[in-house]
Formats: sequence, structure tokens, C-alpha cells
Amino acid sequence: MLTILLVYEKLTLFASVKDSFVKSGTVNVLEAQTTDAALKIASEISLDLVIVAEQLNTMIGIQFVNMLVQANPLINTALVSSLSPEDFHEETEGLGVLMQLPLEPQKSDAEEMLQKMERIITLMRLPQSKEVTI
Repeated sequence: MLTILLVYEKLTLFASVKDSFVKSGTVNVLEAQTTDAALKIASEISLDLVIVAEQLNTMIGIQFVNMLVQANPLINTALVSSLSPEDFHEETEGLGVLMQLPLEPQKSDAEEMLQKMERIITLMRLPQSKEVTI
């Protein structure tokens, strides 16, 4: 079961995504409408993915992702953004953002995120190769 936190100011933004996650039966969906609440949840619960709206209550989503990654460098994030793919890459470089989401994320975006998370989890479970010394 994946635990995914949705961080938004307006729930309607993630309605399709949330519905898709719930229907999958493989996701525990948590929600935060403020950056403070999101940071509190992220500090108390092990999260597999945090999905962040472009605009939040006190800052833009990229700023929040930056704060989140500073607190937990290994956290997986996805971000709603109106930037071009090139500008998005430039702005989020070094933050490890898994995916740029459109302004109105849909079911297909949720499915793509779940597929990416499955690949990451599979990679994390692969046995580490053992070093051989001569």
C-alpha cells in the first residue's frame, strides 16, 4: 500500500487524481490544505509520494517542494506546473521531482504516477550487488 500526500489549496484540483488513487485500492491518500499541515504530516509519517499544487496558501509549489526536499532529501514528489517542460526542468533541477503534472491533473496522470512509483519501489527492492575483492 502506497501512502501519498496531496498538498493543495483547492481540493477540486486533485479530485480526479484522488478518485483514481482511492479506486486503485493500493493507495492510502492523505491531504493537507496548508504548507504547515503538509510539513507536519511529512515529519510524522513515512510517505511514498507527495503531490503538490502549483499555488499553495503561503507560497508557490516549487518553493514548498524545495523546503520538503531540504527536510527529507529522499522524498518523492510530483508538482503541478504551468511552466514549459524545459522551464520546469530548469526550475526543479536538483529537487528530484518525479513528474510535472498539468494544471488539471486527470486519471491518466494518476495512473502514470502509480506506474512510476511501482518502478521505483521495484528498483529499491533489488538486491545490491556484492563487491568482490581480490
